[in-house]
Amino acid sequence: QAATQINEMTLSFIPKLVALVAVIYIGGPWLLRAITSYTERLIGSIPYLIG
Repeated sequence: QAATQINEMTLSFIPKLVALVAVIYIGGPWLLRAITSYTERLIGSIPYLIG
């Protein structure tokens, strides 16, 4: 029975893992650009914040 439960857990885990990898592969470049742009603007605004 334990082997059956492990097998059932694996069967539901693998599609989630595949979906996660697909989302990262598709959305990763956009997310990286967004984070990079935000960080550049944040660092660029430091002199104005200091005053």
